[in-house]
Amino acid sequence: MMKYLFKKITLGVFACNLLFLSSCEKDELKSLESIPPKVYITQVNGGTINLTPGNVIIDKERKVIKALLGISRSGNQAREAYSVEIISENSNLPAGTIPLASDLLSGTHIEVPAGKAAGSFYLTIPKAVLDENKGKKLGLRIRIANPSQYELNEQLATANILLDVNNFADRSVDVTAKYVKNAGNPFKRSDVGASSRFGLLADWMVNDAVKNMENGTKGGFDSFNNGGWMSLERWGTPAIPNGKIYQTAELPAGKYLFEIVSFDGSPGYTVRDQAFVAVAEGNTLPDATDVTTALAAAPFDAPKATFTLDTKKTVSFGISANFVQESQYFRIKQVKLTQFLNIFE
Repeated sequence: MMKYLFKKITLGVFACNLLFLSSCEKDELKSLESIPPKVYITQVNGGTINLTPGNVIIDKERKVIKALLGISRSGNQAREAYSVEIISENSNLPAGTIPLASDLLSGTHIEVPAGKAAGSFYLTIPKAVLDENKGKKLGLRIRIANPSQYELNEQLATANILLDVNNFADRSVDVTAKYVKNAGNPFKRSDVGASSRFGLLADWMVNDAVKNMENGTKGGFDSFNNGGWMSLERWGTPAIPNGKIYQTAELPAGKYLFEIVSFDGSPGYTVRDQAFVAVAEGNTLPDATDVTTALAAAPFDAPKATFTLDTKKTVSFGISANFVQESQYFRIKQVKLTQFLNIFE
């Protein structure tokens, strides 16, 4: 009997708790429904919407970036249709920010249909605008106004849309393995098995002037200190008038950097005449004495040759050096080819 009474009491208490909770939920729902709906700009964080490559649409065909922006309505009430105006301003942007044109917005009036809480619009920025403002910060201040119904959430009714152009700058891609053979660290010789210090570089073209060792049979490779170096040396040996060490490859259109990554030691060279890292169209390099005809050339104290191809082209890259005076040399440890790609490629 006691067990039966206890069970009855327990069930009764449980039923009362359910009724109490149900009543609380209804009261809470009524309380939420009594809060007036408010319209606001979405994505705002501290009054700002920061645009990055990760949160925009990159249209590679049209060469534009599109930022999807939005408005929404809070509250649990029935979702009735409403509209709001989008007003763009150039005031109150952070110092140093370049204002964006207001006509980059997709519209100035948004209609949200019944049954929906949110609507969207776009800010479209052409690549040309980014190119014209490299290294700068761009921005557009927007605010929403005149909702057809509901109130505005004043704390989220304005936003600074900001874009740091540096975040959309070219990215570098190491394409050495794709286009350069035997790039060093260490360099390999083609005369494998030879016991002489000086030899011939595998995969690199050289002209006869480079072969100033071993009675005109070796040159371009040096195994000094058991290493593997791209090298020229004029030290009690025949002169090297306009010596060339190079490779040829077909490169697609784009911006590139061909460079010497490192030498044997510091500086790893002594140049009394001329020596350049160089790039040229075609199947060879210009003479060191005529290096201004190259696509790009740089001396060994800053051995970085940057060049741009408008279309796919055959180019040659390497070293052009004129060692006529005595006591000159270089030993290169490694070279590298970098391609710079923008976000639209």
